[in-house]
Amino acid sequence: EEHHDFGYGLRKEFWHKGIVTEAAKAVIKQVKKDGLSYITATHDRNNPRSGGVMRNVGMKYQYSYEEQWQPKNILVTFRMYQLNLDGNESRVYKKYWDTSAVHFIEPNLWVILEESSMSELKQNYYGSLCTEMYEILHEQAPQDELDFYLSYAEKGKKILEPLCGSGRFLIPFLERGFDIFGMDLSEEMLGKLKRKAPNARVMQADIISFTAEEKFDYIFIPSGSISLFTDMSVCKGILQKMKELLAPGGKFVFAADTVFDRCDEDSGYQTSVSVKTKEGFDLLLKGKNHYDETSQTQFSPSIYELYNGAELLQSESMDFQTHLYRYGEMEAYLRECGFKSISTYSNYKKEPAVDDQCEMLIFECDI
Repeated sequence: EEHHDFGYGLRKEFWHKGIVTEAAKAVIKQVKKDGLSYITATHDRNNPRSGGVMRNVGMKYQYSYEEQWQPKNILVTFRMYQLNLDGNESRVYKKYWDTSAVHFIEPNLWVILEESSMSELKQNYYGSLCTEMYEILHEQAPQDELDFYLSYAEKGKKILEPLCGSGRFLIPFLERGFDIFGMDLSEEMLGKLKRKAPNARVMQADIISFTAEEKFDYIFIPSGSISLFTDMSVCKGILQKMKELLAPGGKFVFAADTVFDRCDEDSGYQTSVSVKTKEGFDLLLKGKNHYDETSQTQFSPSIYELYNGAELLQSESMDFQTHLYRYGEMEAYLRECGFKSISTYSNYKKEPAVDDQCEMLIFECDI
């Protein structure tokens, strides 16, 4: 029986951009169409990221084995993954097992890999499956929220939306003729935005290191996205950066999640959302929640899984965390960063907030 080994390589400057995963999915789609019944792949146990690619395209771990690897003539422990393309889930390619004197199945490997991958993930990074589900569930901004942020916009003024994501706010601004610029860290999110609005002025950047030569008359961060920064020193740095990017007389408007949004504790992963993709696949979100009282951090590690019937096509983990604010907390940070005029609202009707017993606190401030 043939091994049908699947291999890949990429220059270092292109690592960690999701390129191999996307290319691998295209190759697998083609070989399945060509009638190949299964593929195999192996990786050095000391290179777990390579195994991450295999899992992301739906391959399943089968066993591990030792081999005196050439041409370096060193002993390597390999992990063997397999994807059965014809639905025969009982098939396991055994040649490596049979020819290696040392072979074994690593117990609880899935749990170990999940915990390892979670620790390596960028906090709150929106990957391809997360982006796909977000687009299905939140393709358009809620009208009351959109109208609220539009109310501050003026023609001829420069507008910035950091953390613009897939453009559910930025695109309506653009369609109304406003001069708006956006930035986001997620390549996948910006890809969705550019497909919908090819002429949008956006860039991929980390908000923490983002710089711009121009100043902006209006900066807004909707949907509580500022809460994604759970390190308060980082959050203060972002607030300071927003202040520096404001033009004289400019406004900074944003929302933050509150302790009212605290989730109930979960003992394990539970499926919380299931949607159909445009291809007819099932996209599931599995998550669990833990709230840390001391840091006011909501931990919600998540796993996104894409299925074609019972066949797992792709899996993606996300380290999702948010800081839940108490009334008066953000106001103190804003004053510390030099903002002078600060108004706090409990809803998009601009009703003044008096406590944190609302889903979001909305801040309007200037320098």
